[in-house]
Amino acid sequence: MRFELKDQLHGRWERIGVLLRRRLLAFLLLIGATALGGYTTFLLVVVEGAELGGLINMVGRQRMLSHRVAIAALQVRDGMASGETVAAAITANLDAMDIAFARLDDTLAAGLRLPDTADDAALAALRTHYDSLKANARVVALEAGLLTNVEALAAGDEVARLVAGPFTEELERVIKALERASRQRHDQIRLYAVAATAGFMAVLTLLGARLLWPLSRDVEGVVLHLAELETFQRAVVDRLPNGLLVLDGDDGVVEQMNDEAERIFGWSRDDRPRLTDLMPVPPRLEEDTRVRVAGLSRHGRDLHLDVRVRVAGRRHILIVADVTAEVEARADVAALYDVLESLPVCVVITDCDGRIEFVNARFSEVTGYSRDEAVGRTPALLKSGRTPVATYRDLWQSLAAGRQWRGEILNRRSNGELFWQYEAITPLRDGRGRISRYFVIGEDVTPMKETEERLRAALINAQEASRVKSNFLASMSHELRTPLNAIIGYSELMQMQVNGTLSPGHSEYVESILFSGRHLLDLINDLLDLSKIEAGQMELHEETVDLADIVDTAVSLVRELSARAGVPVRTLLPDGSLRLRVDVLRLRQVLINLLTNAIKYSEPGFAVTVTVTVDAAGVEMAVEDRGSGIAEEDLERVMQPFGQARNALVREKEGTGLGLPICRRLVELHGGRLDLHSRLGVGTRATVRLPAERVAPAAPAAVPLRVKSG
Repeated sequence: MRFELKDQLHGRWERIGVLLRRRLLAFLLLIGATALGGYTTFLLVVVEGAELGGLINMVGRQRMLSHRVAIAALQVRDGMASGETVAAAITANLDAMDIAFARLDDTLAAGLRLPDTADDAALAALRTHYDSLKANARVVALEAGLLTNVEALAAGDEVARLVAGPFTEELERVIKALERASRQRHDQIRLYAVAATAGFMAVLTLLGARLLWPLSRDVEGVVLHLAELETFQRAVVDRLPNGLLVLDGDDGVVEQMNDEAERIFGWSRDDRPRLTDLMPVPPRLEEDTRVRVAGLSRHGRDLHLDVRVRVAGRRHILIVADVTAEVEARADVAALYDVLESLPVCVVITDCDGRIEFVNARFSEVTGYSRDEAVGRTPALLKSGRTPVATYRDLWQSLAAGRQWRGEILNRRSNGELFWQYEAITPLRDGRGRISRYFVIGEDVTPMKETEERLRAALINAQEASRVKSNFLASMSHELRTPLNAIIGYSELMQMQVNGTLSPGHSEYVESILFSGRHLLDLINDLLDLSKIEAGQMELHEETVDLADIVDTAVSLVRELSARAGVPVRTLLPDGSLRLRVDVLRLRQVLINLLTNAIKYSEPGFAVTVTVTVDAAGVEMAVEDRGSGIAEEDLERVMQPFGQARNALVREKEGTGLGLPICRRLVELHGGRLDLHSRLGVGTRATVRLPAERVAPAAPAAVPLRVKSG
């Protein structure tokens, strides 16, 4: 990926570039100079070697030319050839020999040196002999037509003598000297080449030490710096809060993507997806394009993307922001507003200063203010002036502390009508934890308040009636009990036949009077107890007593009823003493009532069982019978005053429906509870549970039972 460098890096990169170019130029110049020197040396070796070889060949050719001149001279002397032909041949050969000697002179003048002075003497002698040879040969050429000319004949003989003798000998010496000079020159050139090669290697070594090595270090530093810069840029790009895509301009393939882009789309940068894989309808790839497009993750999740396009040569850089959460949040907010609009309660949203930003339709229905009339104002437009100041003080103290406030406020509608509203005001906090808005839910409770007022008045009336009833019963208790006690007392005397024997008919009448009187007295006592309990006037007189004594006393008091009904009573009590702190009279009253009911509704022959158990939770006393039982739907009814089961068998038995309610109230006064479990045709189990606080210290946690029948 290519990205713009920071401005502060530009100068450094420019300096590095200039230094690299300068050193590279110096390197190229030195290489060029070295190459030029090597090429020059090569030319010297090749060209001068060729020149010396040609010179030696040309000098060696003098031998052939001199022989031709000698042969021509002998032919003239012997008359073997025509004069003109011989003269032309001699002249041509002499011209060729002049050229060779002229070239030899030029080479010597150019700096060629013969190996020693003897060679120089031989060269001088050669010149002398050549001059003599040339002079005689020219004489022969001039006189070639006069075969009888003695002078020409002598010149021919001299030419032959010179060629056969001194000229040829000196010529051989000069050729050998030239060959030695050539070899010396070649040796010098080779030494020069070796020196040049050594110099070239030294120059290269120096170049490597002074230019190439620092240059390689600079290049290595640049490469390392580029690697560090690429790593830094990769880290910066991967930590951008937005996704970054780099596209190939030709085929739309994603060449690079950062970590955020991988997170958004679910693709890896190594996958190299196409842009259409990420955006089914991609944006226009033009500079400064910014659009909102739909995207698609690799796993098929729909995305909402905010895309900006930048063009960098043939590549395109796409900066992608995932706004899916924002779009969905806005949709959720719109849906929430729709929900708030449809709620059957008043909804108000205010800013932190209490100015209304939103009200729903129900608010307008209840208050009479439209949305346009309410928005921008404060809830004070509903203020009636009838709500206590303390209510508003508590409201604002709760909101200032960030707590929700709930309460009732008496408001005023737009038409001036007062109405009661139950409000719940909740502070809403922003991302920094500061209160930014208040959310108010209000419900018109005016009808409820009116109903409460009516119920309150009815309750007051009922309480007054109950008070009058209790006062009446309390005042009439003496008036009712006095005659009843007299009736019961005289009936008992008559039954005892103190004043004489009664006839069987009169005895039956006395027994009926005594039974009815006692029943009426029990009913009056139950009514008085219930009245005291309901009036909160029942007081417990607690004392510590052995629970076994209470159970035994209660069983003995119902023994006559048990014997008459043919229903035995069995007790299962813990061994040892189990002492409780209770109201003995009231707890005995509870047990007697439960035993009486159990005996009354049991079939003859089936026993009633009293079981006492104790554990860490407290003491449990259970009275269980095998009677007709009570239907499940009647269990709650029989626990209410004057409530009786609708079972025909139960209704045949006598009862006022006050026993079980009084028992439950008395048990609850002791901090316990009375539970009733029953099944029709199976029987009933009444359980009294007293808390552990009622057990005197040192009571055992788990005690074996002792069985006693009565």
